[in-house]
Amino acid sequence: MHRHCSIGHFRLEKQSLFAVVIGVQLGTLTTLAEAEPANQPHTPPAAVSGLLFNQDESDFFSSHDAATVNGDDIDALIDFYADAGVKTFICGVNAQRTAYDSAVWESHWDDYDPEGPDDQRRLRGILAEEMQSYRTMLDAKVALDRQGVDYPERVLKRCRARGMAGWLSVRMNDAHGLESERSPWPSRFVLENPQLSRVRYQFFFRADRALDYAFPEVRERYRALVEELLTRYDMDGIELDFCRQPMLFGIGRELVGSALLTDWVGEIHDMMEAAAERRGHPIRLGIRVPSEPETSRNLGLDVMTWVESSWIDLVVMSSGGISMSTCTNMPVRLWRQLLRPYGVSLAGCVEPSAASCNPASMVGSQGQSVDPALAVGAAAEILHGGADAVYLFNFFRSALIHQPGWTDESIGATFTAMNSIPTLEPLHRRHIVTLRSTVAPGELVARPPIGRPGESVFVDASLPAKGKYASFRLQTGPQPVGRKVQVVLGMHECRQSQISIRVNGVPGSLAEREQEGDRLRFDVPPDALADEAHVIEVYANLIGGPPFTITWVEIDIAGASS
Repeated sequence: MHRHCSIGHFRLEKQSLFAVVIGVQLGTLTTLAEAEPANQPHTPPAAVSGLLFNQDESDFFSSHDAATVNGDDIDALIDFYADAGVKTFICGVNAQRTAYDSAVWESHWDDYDPEGPDDQRRLRGILAEEMQSYRTMLDAKVALDRQGVDYPERVLKRCRARGMAGWLSVRMNDAHGLESERSPWPSRFVLENPQLSRVRYQFFFRADRALDYAFPEVRERYRALVEELLTRYDMDGIELDFCRQPMLFGIGRELVGSALLTDWVGEIHDMMEAAAERRGHPIRLGIRVPSEPETSRNLGLDVMTWVESSWIDLVVMSSGGISMSTCTNMPVRLWRQLLRPYGVSLAGCVEPSAASCNPASMVGSQGQSVDPALAVGAAAEILHGGADAVYLFNFFRSALIHQPGWTDESIGATFTAMNSIPTLEPLHRRHIVTLRSTVAPGELVARPPIGRPGESVFVDASLPAKGKYASFRLQTGPQPVGRKVQVVLGMHECRQSQISIRVNGVPGSLAEREQEGDRLRFDVPPDALADEAHVIEVYANLIGGPPFTITWVEIDIAGASS
């Protein structure tokens, strides 16, 4: 559905329609469905497997110029990831606004005038140094819309042409920009309905201002979006991304709210079944949820009830929700055991950064971008633990090629290898201790504010570790037979002679201190190596000496040919 009119007329028409649709209970969108042409025969894959790739709703537009962007650029995007070994492409369609010309939500460009000044209302609050990049993104979205190119539709058609499954992803409570009254990211719906926010008596971090699913207006808002997607697009699956972001109810109201959310998910399942019947092929339902099952439940996500009700086809476990940090010790085997009786596919999420320390500590190394070896390590842990697939979130080519170790060639080789353990196992891989960034209120106390002003960070972090003894368990995938293996420790103000280590009870020997920083490398003897996991013990050598502070823990496994 495209409207080729002036921006001003377009904006008024859209706002009027938005007010009508959101202000009342929606009926089914049968008119659009009846107007669609007959569907071409299509049979999606029998199960979810192989590499899954999530593309957010703005990355493509941020890296294309409005003067030249067209539908062929979307095809080229899909071709790149298809050639890189991606089996399922998951296209994000929304944050608090949509990346297409929606009839039920505001689009990103609804109240934006591409010919207008930088101080127009939509752009107020943007830092001067960010203005050009923000307008580039919006201008590209306007340009495609004026050409009559529907972004999700073009993505799905190209996926099908390339033999990839094409899914759409709905961010269930995106909180970008809610930390500031002047941010350009929030939707009008959020700004004009502060009474619907999940925490109305305080403001410590932006998720406090996210929407509360206890209100029927919030559930209806998202139901309307999913219904429009099912009516408008022919996809292989829809993902409900509850990790963007996972705080959905008032503090202490999560378990009460879970019943409301379960009813809502049931309605979504019924809508998808009806859409699948119209389309003549299955449409699968996936969910992205916090990595710990009990944390998901404590946040109001009753995953196992949804699974037992036969509503869910794919569960993606993910640490990231408030941040984008890969968790390398997710309970993969536990999820596998929970889901196995129901035939539900399981994927583990790898994100573009890896944080090691409690961010409130401000001591030593806290994290880094995920390089190919870290990505391979995380994927090996996930697949060796019994997951069906690896899921990449925010692993955009446009960002990766500016990070150490990533080129188009290494992206293709690494992504392709992530489809199976046999292709991953021979590669150089790194396994590190990371934090878990998503916990439910009360599972851990709020840490001191860091990063965004007024924002607290909830994390489960074993680093920094201070004392004279520490132990760490790392999932490490298949046993590294015949490989050089080292333990890397980041030590804050520590001399080499002060510590010694054991791996699975076997002593390691100090190999070297890295030239930059305070990282020590220890060789691990072959008889210490094991399948699935390794436990590292760190000892202070001098009883009367100072305690150590550890800020980084890693097992580095060389490639099979090294």
